[in-house]
Amino acid sequence: MVVYLVGAGPGDPELVTLKAVNVLKKADVVIYDRLANEKILKNASGAEMIYVGKKAGAHHKTQEEINQILIDKGKNHKLVVRLKGGDPFVFGRGGEEMMVLLEEEIPVEVIPGVTSAIGVPGTVGLPVTHRGVATSVTVVTGHEDPTKSESQVKWDFNADTIIILMGIGKLEENTREIMKYKHPETPVCVIEKGTLPGERIVTGTLETITQKNIKPPALVIIGPVVDIYKKIAQKRDKIIKRLEGKVIAVTRPLERAQEAVDIITREGGVALLAPTLELTMIRTDSLMELCRHASELDWLIFTSPASLDSLFRYCDDFKNRLNPECFVAVIGPRTKRALQEKGLEADLMPEDYTAEALLEVMAPYELEGKTIGIPRTFSARDVLPEGLRKMGAQIILAEAYQSTIPHDPQPVQKLIKSILNEDIDAVTFTSPLTVHNLFEMAADKKKDLMSALQTDKIKVVAIGPITGNALEEYDIKYVAPDKYTVEEMLNKMAEELS
Repeated sequence: MVVYLVGAGPGDPELVTLKAVNVLKKADVVIYDRLANEKILKNASGAEMIYVGKKAGAHHKTQEEINQILIDKGKNHKLVVRLKGGDPFVFGRGGEEMMVLLEEEIPVEVIPGVTSAIGVPGTVGLPVTHRGVATSVTVVTGHEDPTKSESQVKWDFNADTIIILMGIGKLEENTREIMKYKHPETPVCVIEKGTLPGERIVTGTLETITQKNIKPPALVIIGPVVDIYKKIAQKRDKIIKRLEGKVIAVTRPLERAQEAVDIITREGGVALLAPTLELTMIRTDSLMELCRHASELDWLIFTSPASLDSLFRYCDDFKNRLNPECFVAVIGPRTKRALQEKGLEADLMPEDYTAEALLEVMAPYELEGKTIGIPRTFSARDVLPEGLRKMGAQIILAEAYQSTIPHDPQPVQKLIKSILNEDIDAVTFTSPLTVHNLFEMAADKKKDLMSALQTDKIKVVAIGPITGNALEEYDIKYVAPDKYTVEEMLNKMAEELS
């Protein structure tokens, strides 16, 4: 038996350590906090999950209760993970929990995490030290145990940089105390939801920062390094924000749109969300048939994350059912990442993220008589299953989800109006259906919409040539990247617009 005290990092699931991920995959029990990202928890899909989150004024479990859970689970399970936001030994009470476990003679190991005190400022370009400006750093809690008779924090720090964690609830009180020792005009930066969607950066001074409507979770950085950050941000924005003031339409399904929205926003643009396609997970007979035949599969092909999500939702033990010798192929890095989150690895992914490219890389394999499962939408092109049948494969085609016209037409109608009024700068398309559905929803405005997009006034962008072919059916010129990903598509668009 062993209990691992594991740091989950500052929030972004990609900033958790590889060692932490490996331990989570082996865990029997995971005891996790409020700030542990859900995507990180997915690495422990087979473990018992116990939530013990705490926030100011609302403790799901007391520390004493958490300690007892650790002892009970530690004594009765082979591998227990105590997952904490940031680093377990930086205001994470990791030391206390380690001592409690060791007193019960339960082995403990520590896997450090990227503490938000350093990781969050770093991701936005704020150096907590800087030659000639700041040679010392103090990290302090802004929220002490309210049962203490006297505060241990005296605020008379000589450090050049002060970083306050968990201090938003007492921001006014804390800044007032610091102003007894530092000038009221000392620069301050507050980062809300650091490394996560919705991140917000607010700057001010010790005197003014409390007037900026700050909301937790957030951390506070005080000192001259904030002025260095402002200079860095100004220079970086000139390079990065190529879409400043531009309005970009995103037509892909709502659940897949966040990556595009984040990139557009980061580049200074405004994302106009108008999904022309809606994905609905469904439990079909064909999907259940694939589930039943999982042990007989020689190959399994995923063409999108939606097919993975649906299969594992309605056949939750699919991984255990799957033939261990089965080859798994995917189209695109996003699908590959989604596969990894389910605990599987891709054996094959083409360089070009199309069905045609996948058929090309599968051609050298002996597929005669092989059984290949393909969960997908039945609205997809027949290129892949037909191509594999010509190679002699036996195909189990399973309907995992439906691709339909959106039930709420208002965002698309707003997009059509914006195109006709030339109120947007670019429209992005990520599949043939996103194109065809737009024109179908335009109804009697279809010809006007075609005419508007056939001009050079609005940039039309496709993720790749297959989507581009759909645009050509309407005589619309488009630009597309060499690599068929959302990031590369938007990068190509930014180059065209800047």
